[in-house]
Parts: sequence; C-alpha cells; structure tokens
Amino acid sequence: MFRAILLDLDGTLADSLESLAISCNEALKECGLSPHPKEAYKKFAGDGPPTLVERAITASGDIEKKYYEKVLHGYQEKLKDYKNYKIDTFHGMHEALQKIKDAGGKLIVITNKPQERAEEVVAELFGEGYFDLVVGYSEKFPRKPSPDSTKYAMEYFGLQPNACMYVGDTDVDMKTGKGAGAYTVGVLWGFREKEELEVNGADIIIKNPLELVDIYFDK
Repeated sequence: MFRAILLDLDGTLADSLESLAISCNEALKECGLSPHPKEAYKKFAGDGPPTLVERAITASGDIEKKYYEKVLHGYQEKLKDYKNYKIDTFHGMHEALQKIKDAGGKLIVITNKPQERAEEVVAELFGEGYFDLVVGYSEKFPRKPSPDSTKYAMEYFGLQPNACMYVGDTDVDMKTGKGAGAYTVGVLWGFREKEELEVNGADIIIKNPLELVDIYFDK
C-alpha cells in the first residue's frame, strides 16, 4: 500500500503557464528579443529556470546565448512579481489530495522551482503547512531528473520507494520517479504529451486528478 504521494509543482499541481510565460517574455523584451506564445512554454519549462531561459532565447534567435545571463536574471526577478499570476490548482486536485491526506498519506512536493519560491507558491495555493514537505531546487541537490531530492524526501519520512507514488507531467518527472524507485504516474493535464510520458517510463497515465485517489488506494 502507498504511504505517500510526491508531486511535481508546475504543470502537475498547479497551472502556472501564464506566470512562467509573462515573466520570461518581459525579460526577453527588455533585451530586445522576441517573446513567445504562452503555449511555447510547455516545451520550455520542466528542467528549471536556466534551461527554460536557454530554450526561450534560442527560440528568439539568440543562438550564441549572448543575453542568457541578463534574461535569466530578469526572469527570476519578474517571477517575484508574477509568481502567483493566474496560477491555480487543476480541477479536482484539492479534493484528491484531501482524501489521501485524510487517510494519513504524506503529501510531498518535488520541484525544480527554487526552494523559497516553491514554498511561497504552495502555501498560497494550499495554505501554510498543508503539505508535509516541499523540496525545491537549492544547492543541497542537483535539479531533477536527478532522483536525489526525491530520495531525500523518502528517507526523511522513512518511506520505502515502493510505498511512494511520484506524479508529474514531463519526461523529467518520469525519469526522476523511476530513478528513485517510485511508482510513476504521468498526467495529461500538464505541459507534455502522452507519448513523452510513455517513452520515459510512466507506470500509468491519467487524465483527471481524481484518478490519483483510485491509484493510491487500489495499488
């Protein structure tokens, strides 16, 4: 039986695409680079801010990455203002997590978003202390798909990998969950497509957050 559910943040717990897009687009425009449609950020996001910015400036024509540092700094500063811009949880997510929480399951966030910002966003969406642990990017662990932060969370609560569901919307998440030995759940309401999740090792793929409840109690 599962004892914990570990979830990615952007594109899994929360629809944050507007926030990411407006922050990066404003940083791009300040450097004279062309912005991108919101949907483009589904491909740019997932591997942390440095990779998102690298993908965005390359798509804007800065092949030599001359503006990389400036855009990255600008993006991170803009996110402070736009961290909750049009962000909301996906429909059914609160209900699903509450059922798991009520049954004693641990709720854990594993994200490439910087630690402080991750804690702020999660608290804004769910309330202070709702999650048992939030592990964002810091100097303590390499970014996902390294499984180190996920393994840390498991060890923190004395959890065996086979007692954990890892839930995410990208190839990075599936690799992270597999690397930590968890049961991997790919979700189709986020940033990427079914094929990407299948190819990268999803044990199951779902379309609705409420399906998490059935998996948690049935497996």
